[in-house]
Amino acid sequence: MKPLYNTIYAMHALNAALVILTILLYIFGGHGLMVQCFLGIFQPLAALLLPIGYFKKLNKRTWLLLLYYWIAVGIWAISVKPVMVLNSTYSYLMAFYITPMLIACYFVYVTYKINKHIQNQE
Repeated sequence: MKPLYNTIYAMHALNAALVILTILLYIFGGHGLMVQCFLGIFQPLAALLLPIGYFKKLNKRTWLLLLYYWIAVGIWAISVKPVMVLNSTYSYLMAFYITPMLIACYFVYVTYKINKHIQNQE
């Protein structure tokens, strides 16, 4: 079943390209936040659709990787409000730039592992 592999490969490639583009725009252009906003919509949506589309294809390890992603997103979402109260530049940078990008990089790893797992099954 090549279409299934091609779909997850395309999702992984788009995910990786968005993360790399975001990082490059932060480094060179300063407009990384615009792409990061799109990334913040794309990744949780993809993380919701992955288990739906590949429910029977995922093994225990890939399920755990997705669970760890959602735990990281949940902890970040809960901690954003208290960080905003601190009104510190360092806290602001960590909450809105660095931590979400680390979570985004982890999700690239998750999609890579799921891609490899499905590729090996077919």
